[in-house]
Amino acid sequence: MRIERRPALKAALMQERLDIGRAMKLVAAPDVVLETLIERAAALSQRELSAAVVAARAEAGAVADRQVLADERHAEAALRAVLLIESVHPPVRERLECVHRRIEHLLCERHAELDARS
Repeated sequence: MRIERRPALKAALMQERLDIGRAMKLVAAPDVVLETLIERAAALSQRELSAAVVAARAEAGAVADRQVLADERHAEAALRAVLLIESVHPPVRERLECVHRRIEHLLCERHAELDARS
């Protein structure tokens, strides 16, 4: 079932570039390395393929962790900047409305991610 949700895996299976056992190992691979791992899969043992998936997930997790920390710093800086505003003249209002739309977009995007997981 999880293979069905990964078009690249499904295509590789249908094209017989990948056997079902290796496809099952690759279900957990991050999207950014999936094609590369599909190409390498035939030359790797199942154990080596599993290790490659674990390593790719760890690297993807490290990148995601760095992005989360950067996003936290940016949000803190945005809060500090907004707290410095003392009056809302028309040009300031326009900028704040842009900021508001971006915040709404980010919050709606996060709610969609959470809904998709449940």
